[in-house]
Amino acid sequence: MLLGCMGVLMGVQVLVTVVGLSRGGGIFRRPANNYADFEPDLLHLNHLNDLCLRENNSIIPWTYNSPKESRAAHLLSKDAPLADLLAELARCPEVEVLLPDDLHGHGYCEDAMVYVKYLHTRSLPLWVFDLEFMLDGRVQTYFDLCPHSAILFLNHFWEGLHTRPTFPPNKTVIMIPNIEMYELTPAHYHRADIVLAKTQDAHRRITA
Repeated sequence: MLLGCMGVLMGVQVLVTVVGLSRGGGIFRRPANNYADFEPDLLHLNHLNDLCLRENNSIIPWTYNSPKESRAAHLLSKDAPLADLLAELARCPEVEVLLPDDLHGHGYCEDAMVYVKYLHTRSLPLWVFDLEFMLDGRVQTYFDLCPHSAILFLNHFWEGLHTRPTFPPNKTVIMIPNIEMYELTPAHYHRADIVLAKTQDAHRRITA
């Protein structure tokens, strides 16, 4: 199932580029009738992207402002009631997107929100992994709640998460690299269980 979700992503950015361009919260529409079918999704991506730019320290779920999801979704900050945080985190999607607070610029927000939307997941700030809950008489963390959810890292911004003692040894690590960044090392590629290339050129260079 996880690999199926990954396959969906391979065409997402191409689709967004062909159908329309997001600029400053608006949509530039090309003159083709069938593109109207994609407008709700593009508008939703716009909303998520704008939200990402404004909210650099909140959990952002894919359902927020979604035209296809009736379940109410709320942003949750570090100061939210612990019961609300627990209820949200316990949903445990197949993949989580790590989005540290200093990555909420245009480029990373555009990438991250595409993954959030089409993987039906959420972006998580780093503080989520510091939370502690008292459940069944013992202290539990996010990793106890969602031991099987994969973590998607953008480039080399892993924030040491994979080296924490609480990080499950069998948790799947996904990396989406910008291959031109010198900060990426062979260790990143070897540690990742899945490496997603965003372009054919990236795939060629990664597998060379």
